[in-house]
Amino acid sequence: MTFADTSSLERDFGLKPAIYRKFSVPSNISLRHLSEMLVELMGWGGGHLNQFRKGDDYYAPAYQRENEMPVFFGRARNYNQEDYRLSDILYEKGKTIEWEYDFGDSWCHDVRLSSIGEYTEGEPLVSFIKGERACPPEDCGGIWGYEDLLELHAKQQARKRLSREDKERLEWYDMAEDFDPEYYDTVFAREICDDFCE
Repeated sequence: MTFADTSSLERDFGLKPAIYRKFSVPSNISLRHLSEMLVELMGWGGGHLNQFRKGDDYYAPAYQRENEMPVFFGRARNYNQEDYRLSDILYEKGKTIEWEYDFGDSWCHDVRLSSIGEYTEGEPLVSFIKGERACPPEDCGGIWGYEDLLELHAKQQARKRLSREDKERLEWYDMAEDFDPEYYDTVFAREICDDFCE
């Protein structure tokens, strides 16, 4: 079994504290299935493009690659996520690959191989271990947009005056008063992993 961590970081200017998910998957999981799992465990709907990157190698779903633009500078290589397993890319403890979701908001995650263990008969192939912090809403403008929303939410929680536009913005992104940026639904995360096992 492979234990992977993913945290919502964007190079040197990430969210602090990080949005974090830890789960175990079989090492032969395809990169396509891993990306689908990452989308669900983060809490997004999956309506945006995604890709893994390791050095100059990019791994994207086949439907994204059909009409892709020529690679700038001729250095990067593009591969189909279907054709590669996690163990093809990550096979040493502590190593990472980058996974990007939504090329507009550019949610860049470090996916780290935290440990490798033997599979025990009867244990689930995919399991959730832990997670921290709520998922940012889709199409909110990436890290900077989400941080702006968090500031507005904090003002609302402190009963400070907000403009009508700011209130509508929080409602649009489903970040009204009952939103808790520190809460992550671990029960739902376990259900997601159970569904992947079926």
